[in-house]
Amino acid sequence: MFSLLGSLNRKLLLSALLATTAACGRSDDPRDELDPGKLPSAGSCLTGCKRGFKCSIASCVLDPYSLWIPTVTSGKVATQKASGDAWDALGGAPDPYVCLTIGSRRSCTSTRKDTFQPVWNEPFPAATALTLLDGVTVTLVDEDAVNNDGICGPTVVPVTQPSFQTGQWSLSCDDSSFTVTLTPQ
Repeated sequence: MFSLLGSLNRKLLLSALLATTAACGRSDDPRDELDPGKLPSAGSCLTGCKRGFKCSIASCVLDPYSLWIPTVTSGKVATQKASGDAWDALGGAPDPYVCLTIGSRRSCTSTRKDTFQPVWNEPFPAATALTLLDGVTVTLVDEDAVNNDGICGPTVVPVTQPSFQTGQWSLSCDDSSFTVTLTPQ
């Protein structure tokens, strides 16, 4: 009797798993009866979610424990300070760099000399999506010989869920900005 029930339970479980797999392509991918054709921007549970996302109730959602590498790519600095003064004593262009504090770890890009449109393309240490969603302290600074001028920040900017889907987020203030790409590891 016991072996018959065990065999029956295994057959029912196997049948349920096969039905789910046949319907959705993966055994952990339940069917959405209300909208079976739904294709989320983070991928499809049917074809597999993009890296950094996981399947949940037939939709690809951000995996809060996935690791992401933020890379500061480029920026734009206003032609003068908010006060109207030049960035440098002799009227030259700023020497910008960006610092990000993610969790308790602060890292900065290298300084780009005499430019209003810096390009860095410098990756920062990987962080979980959950840590990035909590907010990143960002600062855009003009490096000077005597004392540095803050261009933007420091301010805490949360990385939003749509930013993970597009793989990009940015900060703007006082006609200055910079962009960060987000790459799942």
